[in-house]
Amino acid sequence: MSDRIDINEGKTGANGVPAAFAGLIGVVLITIDFRISLVFFGICALMSLVTEGVELDITNKRFRKYYALFKLKTGSWKRIPPAKEVDLKLNIRSFFVKRWLPTGPGESDSVRERIITFNIILESETGQEVFYEFYKYNHARKALEAIGMMMQIPIQDHVEEQMEEH
Repeated sequence: MSDRIDINEGKTGANGVPAAFAGLIGVVLITIDFRISLVFFGICALMSLVTEGVELDITNKRFRKYYALFKLKTGSWKRIPPAKEVDLKLNIRSFFVKRWLPTGPGESDSVRERIITFNIILESETGQEVFYEFYKYNHARKALEAIGMMMQIPIQDHVEEQMEEH
């Protein structure tokens, strides 16, 4: 058996919309047939338990991005592309969200939202490629070190210097 590192990001919300849709169908069908609505509530519950992550196979120098329900994982194995260096960078995306205020009809306010992720970037002769986007720094750091060790290439953690800039 090969040496594997499993970095499970947990429930990231990737299945939130389909789970909510299944739950909504269950609510609508409850008046028609209670048994069918239970099926959709079950689908909703299962989808809300799905987690996602990345698994690294150190021995065979490959990885897979997966979705998991308990111990069952989906995702196909791929070789890690050749790289001369692996970097960890902070990714901050900002956008405005319109929120309706309860003060009166037609009144709204825009709020600036930010999504912060940590990207593993593979540097090769042909350019940069995002390997994976993590939601937690400690998961990204673990993957950075594992890929550097596995590929025997230098690693660079740019997160601290980027945090100082922001």
